[in-house]
Amino acid sequence: MEGSAQKPGFVPDTSEARLLDLQALESRGINAYPNRVERTAVISEALSMLDQEVTVVGRIMSKRKHGKLMFFDLHDDSGDIQLFCSLNEVGKENFEILDRLDRGDFIQAQGVVFDTKTMTRSVKVKKFKVLTKSLDPIPQEFTDEGERRQQTTKRL
Repeated sequence: MEGSAQKPGFVPDTSEARLLDLQALESRGINAYPNRVERTAVISEALSMLDQEVTVVGRIMSKRKHGKLMFFDLHDDSGDIQLFCSLNEVGKENFEILDRLDRGDFIQAQGVVFDTKTMTRSVKVKKFKVLTKSLDPIPQEFTDEGERRQQTTKRL
């Protein structure tokens, strides 16, 4: 592609890339579609459970990686919460598994609810379980980015 500057090893968010991630998870013995789910609180309840351990379940709406930290915005029908994942807390192998997750995947996360330095209510993840590996990207009309694009288009 002329004019596109992509990093070596960069794989775009496509169904093919997601299928490769699924195969990598399965090669580690991870069932990306388990039968059982555990949840102790919906996200709206977890937001009020500061310094308590919770298990939440939801869809990953965004993912940010900063060195040895990874952040996920998790959504369920009751609200949104941030997952705070540290390499030191979850271990190298699990951190690599988290790196294989994409927007649209479903995850179960267990940890203590706390406020980050920026005062964002978060779950400090100790354990997690992949619940569903989404093979297609979330349609843009169901994301904040798609919403912003629609608003901009309506203004023009």
